[in-house]
Amino acid sequence: MSWFRRKKKPETALPSTLSYRERVDHFWNWWTTESDRIYQSVESNGGASIQPEVSEAVSNLSPDLGWVFGPGPDGEGHSFTISPGGIPSRCFLVDYWYSKVPQLEGWTFYPSRQASHDPGVFKVRMGKVEVTAASLWLTPQIDLENEAIDIVAWSPLFAEIGENEAITFLFLLLDDALGEDIVSRCIGAIEIGDGKLTESIPVSELPEFVDDTFEKHHWSQDRTWGCTYNQDGQEGDFPRSDIFVGSTRDIDIIRSYNSQRGPFEHPLSDSGVDLIFLQLPAAILPEENAVHFRGTIEDALDERLDFYDSGHVFGGAMGSSACYIDLVLFDGSRGRKAIEEVMSARGFSGQYQIFPFTES
Repeated sequence: MSWFRRKKKPETALPSTLSYRERVDHFWNWWTTESDRIYQSVESNGGASIQPEVSEAVSNLSPDLGWVFGPGPDGEGHSFTISPGGIPSRCFLVDYWYSKVPQLEGWTFYPSRQASHDPGVFKVRMGKVEVTAASLWLTPQIDLENEAIDIVAWSPLFAEIGENEAITFLFLLLDDALGEDIVSRCIGAIEIGDGKLTESIPVSELPEFVDDTFEKHHWSQDRTWGCTYNQDGQEGDFPRSDIFVGSTRDIDIIRSYNSQRGPFEHPLSDSGVDLIFLQLPAAILPEENAVHFRGTIEDALDERLDFYDSGHVFGGAMGSSACYIDLVLFDGSRGRKAIEEVMSARGFSGQYQIFPFTES
């Protein structure tokens, strides 16, 4: 079945006051109750008859998530995949959803698109043009510095569709050939070429090329979480403007906040997720090993947030006047309770502030 993504609120939307934790509970309660009926729909018509209901259920998690039915491992049973589409903030949503997967007979669930057993047969219709994997040629180039493979892609059918459609098709095909996580980790820069290059390969050879390249250079194909960043200071008086170094699992959130010099449009709107950060004044930090000290607070927060099933730390930073801890909360009220318990236990109650990354 094709990928589905609904960009509008579902007709039977859940109350906007529900947290993401409650939305995930609602999803799995529904799926568990209807598991047999969903399975029979996939058996009889590929899931077409159940598609509207599944779209509604996924949209109640977030309208930006894609989903698809597929085969189970070794062709036994069926699978259901929700895809973050390579967007780090959506990975927060999908990973939490996946952490609650129940054991249901005949079903396998995935938090990202899986590689096809036969990538050479993939095809998709773009307007009036059917673009196929067989028409596509890829020229891989090894990027030693970033431990990735850059790709120049060409198809004679690209001339009949727009560049945006060509890029969309290319990402769909790469996900089909390698799996979404491998694409995110192993594929670097992507370019649409003007013609077939001499060292081009068909997409069916790409998985072997990736495996051989990463094995030769002793690179890991595991999905990497996070990056470090440096900041020279921002003009203006706003929280985080004093940061000089930090680490994060989602650099887009950091860049968006800096660009707006404050809260920006929520990338996970209509999902019940809060993106916040704590600001701790430098005066409470030890003169030595301040980063380690911040790390012990982050560990304590993660432990307590996990206890309340309410979120986790996704980054932190050091500034000239304060340090910062970045959190995603799947249940805002529970998450804030966990934060206060940790900070009170360390004697910091009333000495920290909570700021939103996003506009309310």
